[in-house]
Amino acid sequence: MKNKYLVISSLIAAAAMSVSALAEAATTRETQTVPWDTGSNCYKYDGTETSNPWLTGSYSNGNFTWTTTKASEPARTTSSNKGPVLYFEGNDKTITATNNKDTSDGGGIIIKGSGNTVTVSMGAFAGSIEVAAGNTLNTSWSNKFKEAKIVAYGDVNITSGNITIGTSGTPGTADRPWFVGSEGKITFSAATGISAANIKLSGEVDISGVEIEGLTNRSLSTDANILRSKELVSFTAGISTGLDKLSVGNIYSIEGKNAAEWTELTSANSKDNLTSEQYYADKTANGVTIYYLGKGYEQKTLTWAGTTDTDGNVWENKKANWTEAGDSSTTATSFLDNDKVIFGTHSDSTAKTVLVKSDVSANSMQIDGNYKLSVQGAHLSAGDVAIAENSVLEVAPSDVTSGTDKKTGVATISGTISGAGKLKITGNNVEISENNTYTGGTELNGEISTSSASKFGTGDVVLSTYGKITYTIADNASIDVKNNFSGTKSGIVIDKQGAGTLTLSGKVELTSFAKVKVSAGTLALSGQTQSIEMGIDVAQDAKLQVCAGTTVSCSGTNASVSLANGAKLVIDFDKALATNDVDSATEKTFQLITATAFSVNGTTLTDGNVTSTMQGYYEFLNEGAMQDWVASWALSNKTLSLMLTAPVPEPSMFGVLAGLGALALVGARRRRRNGK
Repeated sequence: MKNKYLVISSLIAAAAMSVSALAEAATTRETQTVPWDTGSNCYKYDGTETSNPWLTGSYSNGNFTWTTTKASEPARTTSSNKGPVLYFEGNDKTITATNNKDTSDGGGIIIKGSGNTVTVSMGAFAGSIEVAAGNTLNTSWSNKFKEAKIVAYGDVNITSGNITIGTSGTPGTADRPWFVGSEGKITFSAATGISAANIKLSGEVDISGVEIEGLTNRSLSTDANILRSKELVSFTAGISTGLDKLSVGNIYSIEGKNAAEWTELTSANSKDNLTSEQYYADKTANGVTIYYLGKGYEQKTLTWAGTTDTDGNVWENKKANWTEAGDSSTTATSFLDNDKVIFGTHSDSTAKTVLVKSDVSANSMQIDGNYKLSVQGAHLSAGDVAIAENSVLEVAPSDVTSGTDKKTGVATISGTISGAGKLKITGNNVEISENNTYTGGTELNGEISTSSASKFGTGDVVLSTYGKITYTIADNASIDVKNNFSGTKSGIVIDKQGAGTLTLSGKVELTSFAKVKVSAGTLALSGQTQSIEMGIDVAQDAKLQVCAGTTVSCSGTNASVSLANGAKLVIDFDKALATNDVDSATEKTFQLITATAFSVNGTTLTDGNVTSTMQGYYEFLNEGAMQDWVASWALSNKTLSLMLTAPVPEPSMFGVLAGLGALALVGARRRRRNGK
């Protein structure tokens, strides 16, 4: 490890000269009492501060030099189009201002002091930013981020669109340094692209361990051996273009703000097995996070020991209602984020309720009994979850409102859910991973979205009072969901979205006014009998695919099956016929769907031959030897049936007539296969 004391000392000196020069430049510029007068059209200050917080710059004199702390790039001096410096130095102030001038070409925003929140625009063309620790800047620009140097010892929140850096119409050629201090962060909430020469992101991470008061049976590690992380930059909207323009450069390890102990870390290829001399930068479309080793509290595996009294069943950080796993003395131990937790066996006939009233994050959870995690206006997050056989985990987030303050309850399981136990989801704000292996089944009493065939493991899925699943399958993608589905929820319980194909090959038994909707793409039903009490709605240009041998039963009093304009009923013959179908050498009848009412593009079908109404609204797949057979449709006793009849052989004709007949047959076949 190389000690960077001399380098950092030089940078500190340069930074001190920069701040001094900045202060001199700011104080020599024009100072105005706020609010700015209308004639200047520059600022409108709206706050509680009585003195003038803005030291602003004239557009007609003086150069301004901006030097970034700990950045290798030389100071940047401009000689024309000088923007103003929006300089604020105070303590514990909230400032909201309107700026109608460009801060580029030597200008920018500087916030000193501590505890300040400043909200102000940088104009159309933005300059550079420096925010001291303990402060927050909320800013934006309307055109370009020209100077684009950022020193964020505090929080910098930028709500502008794409990050376009450079002069008019071009991204420029100069590299731009961004530096993030140990207490700082840069957030772009709307940017989806970067147009720049290169952005060099540097920063510092504090490996110092912070003693947490009020802990039981926990001690601070003296070694820098605990994996920690720090988010340097966040792109809330996700960067889709230009992310390659952002690189991670110098990362410094600091301890206790003692410059003599600062060292420069080297980059590693993974966050696994890091040494104290390394860091790993995880750069994604959503931001840049640094992983490193620091001092802190060792991860422990804890077993739940909470009681059912008013306070004992609350799971929160620092609370000592746990014991160390394997500790025969059952010493009370405090929980800390990233611990592994075990909810052990118990003799109660009902679920034990654990209250989560503040944010907690478990590395993993093991469930060996019947438990309900009631997440009240907080965020519960966990990695892998294992649910033992005959055990049940219920995750139930709820919102908490106090006056006008509403806190949303959220539960997130980002790892794999495994084991032979059962998962119950109560509420709409539960997020589970897409690929799970648990076999004990799912009871869904909330709404959830997925694009995976293994979201609910391999067990049965029961949709109760408020259960609903939205499957969104991308174009050209297809998944086969083998879970059995049942339930008593009324209304839409399964909604197929996206242009891809969803196949439900397990048994479907949806009663109590349940309905399925095909909003887009294809929903394929496979199996012997699929029961959907109140029917199926197929939206415009969507498709309902029924395999031969499958009967769709919609037995509700007012059950209906509707095909909107452009929708298709697709019949797949790659299955065996059902027992109630007709199968002979010259005729095959498929009883496909039973329902009280059928409609095609708004036209209600009536008993009898409905072939003409069905024209253009069906397709065939895997016809094989039946591709030349003639199709007709009939509705009888609430059942829609397809009949295929073998063509009648005709005697040989003259060659010319045979040729013409063959051409006609090809044309007819093409029309019939497309339902036309």
